[in-house]
Amino acid sequence: MTRLYFFLSLCISLVSLGSVETRQAHCTAKLVSEEKSIAPEKTFAVGLLLEIEEGWHSYWSNPGDSGAPPKFDWVLPEGFTIEGPSFTPPERIQVGDLTSFGYSKEAFYRFEIRNSLKEIPKEPVSFSLEAEWLVCEKTCVPAKYRFEIKLPVKNEAEPSEEAPLIARFQNLLPRSMDLESIEWKESSEAVQIKMTPKEPWEVLDVFPSADWRVDLKKPSIQTIGKVTEISFSRKGESSIPIQAGLFVFRKPGNEGTVVSMELTKTDTPVLPGFLSSFFFAFLGGLLLNLMPCVFPVLSIKVFSVLEQAGKGKSWVRHSSLVYAAGILVSFTLLGLTLAALRSWGEAVGWGFQLQNPYLLVVLIFLFLALGASFLGAIDLSWLQVGAGQGLANQAGWTGEFFSGVLCVIVASPCTAPFMGAALGYAISQPLPILMTVFLSLGIGLSFPYLVLATFPQAAKILPRPGQWMEVVKEVMAFPLFATVIWLLWILAQSSTPFSMVGVLACILISGIGLWAYHLKRKTIWWKRLGFALGFLGLLASFWVVKNQLQVEKTAPGESVSHGISWKPFIAEEARQASLSGKTVFVDFTASWCVTCQVNEEVTFGNASVREFVKQKEIVMMKADWTKADPLITEALKSYNRIGVPYYVVYDPGNGKGRGLGEILTPKIFKSAFESQK
Repeated sequence: MTRLYFFLSLCISLVSLGSVETRQAHCTAKLVSEEKSIAPEKTFAVGLLLEIEEGWHSYWSNPGDSGAPPKFDWVLPEGFTIEGPSFTPPERIQVGDLTSFGYSKEAFYRFEIRNSLKEIPKEPVSFSLEAEWLVCEKTCVPAKYRFEIKLPVKNEAEPSEEAPLIARFQNLLPRSMDLESIEWKESSEAVQIKMTPKEPWEVLDVFPSADWRVDLKKPSIQTIGKVTEISFSRKGESSIPIQAGLFVFRKPGNEGTVVSMELTKTDTPVLPGFLSSFFFAFLGGLLLNLMPCVFPVLSIKVFSVLEQAGKGKSWVRHSSLVYAAGILVSFTLLGLTLAALRSWGEAVGWGFQLQNPYLLVVLIFLFLALGASFLGAIDLSWLQVGAGQGLANQAGWTGEFFSGVLCVIVASPCTAPFMGAALGYAISQPLPILMTVFLSLGIGLSFPYLVLATFPQAAKILPRPGQWMEVVKEVMAFPLFATVIWLLWILAQSSTPFSMVGVLACILISGIGLWAYHLKRKTIWWKRLGFALGFLGLLASFWVVKNQLQVEKTAPGESVSHGISWKPFIAEEARQASLSGKTVFVDFTASWCVTCQVNEEVTFGNASVREFVKQKEIVMMKADWTKADPLITEALKSYNRIGVPYYVVYDPGNGKGRGLGEILTPKIFKSAFESQK
């Protein structure tokens, strides 16, 4: 019967254009905006308000036993996108034996309009909404109308007269609530939910967001202490979605504020225990040796091991132990620093050191110097980082220790499999547990060298040192120069492109200084001048970076990579897009994460993946953590992760992401969407 009403309405209705208000179907409908003039690149809210006659009602997203949800079709000007609708909590409406979810007296359907305008157009911009809704008593009357609203664009937005109205309904929208636990139990007789909030809240009602095949009359609600049990009588088998419905709460007492929270079927993520975290951290550290992040330092250590092959068991054992000690000490300091920063309220995570542009400058100069020393252009024997002469003295051990430190600084920004869950657990624990897990990670990373220290005779399988070693040493300089290019690119991402050009100019100054320092017929004057120029280049780099950090940068917008359009990740946008029926994929990444770049090249560089994204109409979002971003840090924390890479999928209609892990391939990417219809 409802479909017949809609059909008749479509046949006889005259769709009007150019008005924000209509009176039909026993209600007054009005399109309202919180701003009477909008500003470029600023989000604003609009909503459809229904003022309904006494005795009549409209419907929620799930109408219940009868009725139909509203439908909305927007036409937006270029540069604008919309998220929504968002629904306020409904009420139960009983008509005979039928239970519906909807609104009496007034209903409000809220949308957020986001714009990417850079300039102010001369004419007002026009927004058009074609809406269909149903108003019922014992009979139902369909309504349809095309609303249009025109808003001028100015430098500063101006609130409208309807702004307080929109704010009032905004306060009724579902919000986040802290739960200690939530458990589901489904049987042929009932669907039961047991929940324990962190604060004392009285559960007033629960509204399924889909057909659970249960009796929709108000469920049985019992609260004992802090634990509340809700029970629906079952009417048949069904598949309850992850985004299952809506809780309505109130603080104890009749005068308490009523709030609501979206109900998810998934349990609160369970963190691994101490022993499993210790084991996962060890495995993660061991696998970190195979990750692309370690490659920049690998050439240094490989050459060191090759050169030590003929120096006897004692030196193989000692140098391996000292290298491992450098790794373990570095992980200890890294863990203490991370714990201290987070205790002071800083939103930092794994790999935070490469979010610092000043450290990037130091690493750029350091790797450039190491590469030059491998080619014999400069002499760094006083550092003894594992190459050259002097391994048969104490200075060689210092160099091995320094190599271990450098390995941690450059390799730690990326996460290997098993690391994410272990570090997510560790960062939420007391300091002794956190440090134990971090040390386990260090033991895993240094494990191959600890084995070599235990069985130094294994070095005999390596080729004997000889003249060929000089060629190998020179070849290994080029991975270090590649690292310099990579670090310069990261610097451009975390600051501005000019910072990269400025640092290159400073490198030129330092290069002239090193040339003067190493002239064969140098005098003490030339030596001092060369040293001064080399040091001046490094100091000038800091000055360049400092000035570029003060340059105001625009907010990140949409980008195109591998032929795929990416939106900047905003948690609420991802949630709303999912609730509106879209599939969302989120890539937590950073320019300094080599594993991230490899995953993206392998996966999104694949033509079949690009076609898959297009066919599925997946909303692709990028959470760029190159620069410290507390919102991205918090988003990672919600998945018990403190580092990148990490990948998340929002299924249509559930509004909540599910993690895929740290590794991404075309097969893993496509498989993540196989369960979707």
